[in-house]
Amino acid sequence: MELFEEIHNCKRCASIRGRKCVVLDGKKIPSDFGVPFKRFRLVFVVESPPVSGVYLWNPKSKSIVRDRLFTQLVKAGLMRSGSLNEFGEKYYYTDAVKCPFEKNGENASPPMKAIENCRSFLLREIEHCKPEVVCTLGKTPLKSFLRVKRFKLGDLAGKIVPESYLRHDVGELKCKIFSSWFPTSMVPETLKVEAMKTLKDLLE
Repeated sequence: MELFEEIHNCKRCASIRGRKCVVLDGKKIPSDFGVPFKRFRLVFVVESPPVSGVYLWNPKSKSIVRDRLFTQLVKAGLMRSGSLNEFGEKYYYTDAVKCPFEKNGENASPPMKAIENCRSFLLREIEHCKPEVVCTLGKTPLKSFLRVKRFKLGDLAGKIVPESYLRHDVGELKCKIFSSWFPTSMVPETLKVEAMKTLKDLLE
């Protein structure tokens, strides 16, 4: 896919040099794990790939993020079995920032410059999927869509983001932007499940 090739070879961030990959069995592989483009009603967007190989699409990894997210989706009625295969058939999952960011060997939040550099890639991914709803999981991915720079996630989580908050080009996607919490955040589990139930209502 031409878009993925552009992402993998990107050098917009000089210190990153196109590292859209994770480490699996000692080898660097694309973090999308070959997920095909097709039409998805719902697209999830998270912050960036982890430094390790513990990634949602990696079936060999024990991903806490995947386990928590799938549990929340099952409780909300958006999934039945909670399996990776079921998720991949129904939903698309991608990163706002396409490269891992680290500090002292640990995952770190990417800077705003990286978010800006990756925006066009993210918007093109969403255009390919033609979703009805894009759900951002956490504060960082939401920044990719907002024209406002200062906001509290608690004010927007569990809701459709008002058009007045969104960048002009986001409107061209012709889908709703729904904000939610990151699956492993310190917010009570009940709030995350309620947000996913609201998301389910939107799709129905």
